[in-house]
Amino acid sequence: MEKKVLIVKTDPSIDSVLHTALNHLSHSIVATIEPDRNAVDRVLSDHPDFVLLEINAKADLDIALYVNQKLSVPIVLIFNTSNLKSFLTDELNLPFGYVLTPIVPEQLAAAFEFATYANRICQEVHQTEDNLSHGIDKYKTVIDNANDAIFVIQDGEYRLFNSTFYEELGYTEEEVLAIPFAEHIHPDDKEWVVDRYLKRIIGEDIGDVNVFRVVSKNGEVRWVENKSVMIEWENQPATLNFSADITDRQIAQKELETSERRFRNVVESSPMGLFLYRLDPGNRLIFSGYNPAANEILGVDCSQFMGKTIEEAFPPLADTEVPDRYRKAAAQGIQWWSEQIDYEYEAIKGAFEIQAFQTSPGNMAVYFFDITERKQADIALKASERRFRQLAENIREIFWIMSPESGQLLY
Repeated sequence: MEKKVLIVKTDPSIDSVLHTALNHLSHSIVATIEPDRNAVDRVLSDHPDFVLLEINAKADLDIALYVNQKLSVPIVLIFNTSNLKSFLTDELNLPFGYVLTPIVPEQLAAAFEFATYANRICQEVHQTEDNLSHGIDKYKTVIDNANDAIFVIQDGEYRLFNSTFYEELGYTEEEVLAIPFAEHIHPDDKEWVVDRYLKRIIGEDIGDVNVFRVVSKNGEVRWVENKSVMIEWENQPATLNFSADITDRQIAQKELETSERRFRNVVESSPMGLFLYRLDPGNRLIFSGYNPAANEILGVDCSQFMGKTIEEAFPPLADTEVPDRYRKAAAQGIQWWSEQIDYEYEAIKGAFEIQAFQTSPGNMAVYFFDITERKQADIALKASERRFRQLAENIREIFWIMSPESGQLLY
């Protein structure tokens, strides 16, 4: 489903990759503006579904907080790897999505999903806390209508919970009250989850979000993402918890990891040479990987090409159609096959058959075979045939050649 995105940034070098990633996700850009307090006015006027905000300094983070306080819109922060360390503090516990450059569509999609979830949970927390201050009846009305499981734990026991909580576990309200919260946790996760609960109660800063497994009444194992905040319940410390079932997401992630692992195994064991390239924001094709067969086929250590452009790594290709074909494969997914590319430079010499294809938007791979011996054999065969024909044409006697199996006249 198409979403409208407002971009707040200063770095023009990420324009291309941002546009590519958003197009890949079928999202539209409503505007691109500078980071200042006017961002709130643009959100009010443009009504975006998301705000993408580039973070280069603490002041940029203040803008994000200002927008978040004024308006209820999911925000994704863009960090670059060089400045990330300076923000590895409490800022990363704020209710935003996060993505690192270079931006990959799949990671951006996950950041949008998290931002939506965090924004929703943040609003629910604020609403819930407001209702707590006005009495238990109003609070219960809020939590009973929440999609996520919401519950309060004190002294290892449930003090309050909504219907979503006990319905997801398959228990009745009475059964939940009779069971300590630790008994619902998967045996392999129970020790560390309880340990973190006890540390939180005594005031240790251990982060708000945990992912662990729970076991339902019928024995089914489910994955949950749980956000905890400290509250007072009847003048004693307790935790208010918001728990979302992420079982489907965990299964999908494991299937993706399995698929990627199989792909890596195929690549690593393939007898064909493989090169990987990525397009940077300046449309430069950067050498980003290779398999062991590439070293063996070319007789060189291909690590020397890592991080170089295709023109720097393989100079003779600069004046051929190859770089342009590769760029089209990476950017547009246009496959390309060539029966023979002749190459000779420094230690690499030979004729190669190649196939180029996209692996993901902005990334591509090249399989190649060394066909030098086959080419030499073809040349030798043609020379042999030419000598035979010259010899045959100059013999005075009449002769012919027939197939002993079919009787077909061959010459």
